[in-house]
Amino acid sequence: MRVIVDTNIVFSAMLNTHSNIAEILIKSSPFEFYAPSYILQELNKHNSKLHSLLGIPSEEITVLKKLIFERIEIIQERKIQETFWIEAERLTKDVDHDDIAFVALALHLDALLWTGDKKLSKGLMAGGFKNVIDAQYLKAQL
Repeated sequence: MRVIVDTNIVFSAMLNTHSNIAEILIKSSPFEFYAPSYILQELNKHNSKLHSLLGIPSEEITVLKKLIFERIEIIQERKIQETFWIEAERLTKDVDHDDIAFVALALHLDALLWTGDKKLSKGLMAGGFKNVIDAQYLKAQL
């Protein structure tokens, strides 16, 4: 099962490495995880927030990111076909345009989008994109 991981999922896994989210993401599972390269920019933008919330040195944050990203294949946005960008634009324009790359990648790979963002989930579903899942769904698949 192909699963696109958005930034809030990775952020949540880093904040609580004993959570269901971290368990699904880090431990061996039947899922193939993907993310657009944009996720790296978003996480770097929140480095100081991560540092203050976790209260650990930057080196340990780097190790934690490496552990999580061992299971996530990063896909360059330029590999996503234009038609998927157009559809992702339509789906995200009234919800959260910052998530366009995640939706475009989900469309491109015909994958599920794993997010904890309820507003995004509801908005995408209302727009006709039904491939949005949460940790409970993935946990049930194990």
